[in-house]
Amino acid sequence: MKTFLSSIIVFFLMALASAPVKAQSEAKAPGMTVGMQLTEVGQNYGIGINASSPTFASGVLAVRATATMHYYEIPGTSEAEMVWSRFGQFRLGMVSNSPVCACGVRVYGETGPVAVRPNTAFSNGNWQVGWYGLFGAEFELSRNSLFFFEMGGQGVTSENTGIRLGGASFGNGFIASAGYRIQFFPGKK
Repeated sequence: MKTFLSSIIVFFLMALASAPVKAQSEAKAPGMTVGMQLTEVGQNYGIGINASSPTFASGVLAVRATATMHYYEIPGTSEAEMVWSRFGQFRLGMVSNSPVCACGVRVYGETGPVAVRPNTAFSNGNWQVGWYGLFGAEFELSRNSLFFFEMGGQGVTSENTGIRLGGASFGNGFIASAGYRIQFFPGKK
């Protein structure tokens, strides 16, 4: 956990140092984006992809879909052995963007439903649903490339049922993500 958060801080500082300076009047409304990310949800680490619609409502709102593959640690065949088992997670959220500031940084909030598809190695395999909320920041590295980080939380009705530990939940808790997005067709405000 400490290594992951340290990495986010280092990437944040690198992005801040390389963000181009631009006048507020030249700021662009966010266009359509696609990206990839490293993520953590409740100490379950994973990788993911995301896509955002072009902004609407005067460049303030957008819709973002995110799919991630997380890894959950479960007991193996012996007491000392632990096995990593995958589970999928899908989010569909409404994003509220702020204007880009003079240093090329845009902050945003995002919220929406989340669905988790657990692995049958530690659960009954049924879809679990819940809600998430987060805030984040995008740093314009160039006109079409963005570095981002985000933090928040989520809650789903997920519990493992098929392993010795019984009752421990997965896919719940604190969310931390960092990644890269490519932006297509940024528009004028």
